[in-house]
Order: sequence, then structure tokens, then C-alpha cells
Amino acid sequence: MISLAFCNELLAAEGHTIQEQCHLIKSLGYDGIELAPGALGVDLLDATKAEIASIKTAIESAGLQLTGLHWLLASFPKLSVTQAAARQD
Repeated sequence: MISLAFCNELLAAEGHTIQEQCHLIKSLGYDGIELAPGALGVDLLDATKAEIASIKTAIESAGLQLTGLHWLLASFPKLSVTQAAARQD
């Protein structure tokens, strides 16, 4: 069975809430959602348990699986595994 995932970043940029994103992603035939934390509207480092639970509920109620996270190192441009000059700083 092939599972497909869709990143929420595209729909967040269009102004959709996480609940709307999840339902739209499912309606398009995807099985999972990849979360870009910066596109959630909540800083996950400061998020309350209720905010995290709301995100989890949105995913599960749409029948999706959380398949991964991305853009986790975007705020750390000097961390690189491919650019030697960046690693030397």
C-alpha cells in the first residue's frame, strides 16, 4: 500500500486553519500530513498542551497520519551537512 503525504505549509500560506488544512488534504486523497512547524501559527516551543492537543485532534479527526516534520532547521542556517564552509563557522 502506497501512502501519500502533503505538507501543510502550502495550505497555511493560503490562510487555512490546521483543521481546514487536514480536511482538505484528506479530501484530495492523501493519507498523511507533514507539518512545517513555522506554518502552524503556534511556536511549538511555547505551545500549551491544549494547542498541541488541538493540532493532534485536527489530524486524527480528518483521518490523517502525521508522517513527519520539516523546516526544523530553517532558523539555523549555519547548520549544514552539504556545505563545508557553513560547517566551519
